[in-house]
Amino acid sequence: MKPCIAAVLSLTVFGCTNISNQGAQGDGGPDGSSPAADAASDHRPDAVTLPDLRGETFTSCGGGSGSCDGMPCGNGILNPPGESCDDGNHTSGDGCSPDCKTETDWVCPTPGQPCVYTVACGDGTVAGAETCDDKNTSSGDGCDSNCRIETGWLCPQAGARCVPRCGDGLKLGFEQCDDGNASPGDGCSDVCRVEPGFACPRPGQPCHATTCGDGVTEGAEACDDGNAYGGDGCGADCRAEPQCTGTTGCTSPCGDGLKLPSEECDDGNAVSGDGCSSTCTLEQGWDCHSVGDADGATWWSRSSIATS
Repeated sequence: MKPCIAAVLSLTVFGCTNISNQGAQGDGGPDGSSPAADAASDHRPDAVTLPDLRGETFTSCGGGSGSCDGMPCGNGILNPPGESCDDGNHTSGDGCSPDCKTETDWVCPTPGQPCVYTVACGDGTVAGAETCDDKNTSSGDGCDSNCRIETGWLCPQAGARCVPRCGDGLKLGFEQCDDGNASPGDGCSDVCRVEPGFACPRPGQPCHATTCGDGVTEGAEACDDGNAYGGDGCGADCRAEPQCTGTTGCTSPCGDGLKLPSEECDDGNAVSGDGCSSTCTLEQGWDCHSVGDADGATWWSRSSIATS
C-alpha cells in the first residue's frame, strides 16, 4: 500500500505543478489540436473538487466573485464584519437583507433564526410604516388597528388621542355637527359644536335655527310640547321641568340640568356626543363635573374631554 500512496501523491503534486507552470503556448493535444488550444484547455477556470488522502474534499475555485466564499451569506452563520445578520436565507423584508445586513426596525439576535420586528402598533410610538399610534389597536377612533390615520381625522401627537378634522363635512368622534366649514355663527362652531338656538341634523349640510314651541324637539332642546308655557313639564325655554305627582315626590327627566342619583350626568340637553348622552349616561372619553348653585344644589353637569 505504501508504494501506491506514494504514486498517488507524486501524481497529485506533479499535476498541480504542471497546471501552475504550464506555458501559454501549450504542447499540443493528443488529438492533434494546436498548442494554443491545448494551452487554453490546460487553464480551465472551473471549480474542481478533488479528494485528499484522508477521503475529504476541497474546492479549487477560479470562478467569479463569491464562488468560493467559505462562509456565504444565507447559511445561518454570522460572519462579521461583512455580515450584521444571517437568518439562513436570501429573502428581503424579513429583517435580514439578501446581503446579510440588518434592515430598519428589525433586530436579529440569533444567527439562523428569524429576526424580530421592533415596531408594535399600540405602544404609543410611531415607527416603521405607522402614521399614528394612539396606544391602542382599535379602529374608529382616528388611528386604525394597523396604526394608520383614518379618513377625517388628525393625529398630531404620538401616544395621544386623535381628533376629528372639523370642517370636512364628516361628523366623527365627539363632533356634534360638521357643516363643511370651520366658521362660527352659522349653527356649527369652529370646533364643530352645535351653537345655541340651532339644529344641525345632517353632516355636510347647513344648520338651521330652532323654534321653541313648534312641537319639534331638536338642537339643544330637551323637550318641545308645542307651546311656550312652563309648568307643564316642558319649560318656556324648552328645557324639561321636574315632574311632581301626588305624594310620591318629584322626578327629573334627562336633559333638565338636574342630576339625580339615577343619572350619570345631566348637561341640560338631550344631545349625544357632548360627553353626556341623550339618556344621561357618561360617554366614553369624557369627564363630567357637577356645577352647583349658591345653595349647594346640583344643577349642571359640564363635560370635558378626558386627557388620558
